[in-house]
Amino acid sequence: MIYTGWFLIIIGIVLVILSAYKIVEARKNELDTIPSAYGGITEKPSTLSLIPKTKTNLFKPKGFDLESDVAHKSRIFEELKGEDQKVLYLADRGYSVTKIAKELNRGKGEIELILSLYRKES
Repeated sequence: MIYTGWFLIIIGIVLVILSAYKIVEARKNELDTIPSAYGGITEKPSTLSLIPKTKTNLFKPKGFDLESDVAHKSRIFEELKGEDQKVLYLADRGYSVTKIAKELNRGKGEIELILSLYRKES
């Protein structure tokens, strides 16, 4: 009785292994051929072809124009007073609002206001 149970377990394991092997072979054959655009099957190329470079940037968001963005920001920057330009300059350099306020002897709220107005316009 015990031997019959072990015999059935071994047969089950062998069947699972054979099934897995057949599935792997079938998947491997699927990967070796690729369907063509006309419904036929063509062999997979042996060498990898490089994707040709395009002149358009695929990662650039729609409606993004670097030149107009830079021109707009420079126009805003020129319209600001000298002290306000210093605030934006220091903020672009990575200074915190507190450090900018101490550096220019101005209030922290005033610096935050200038930065928020600049971010709204740009």
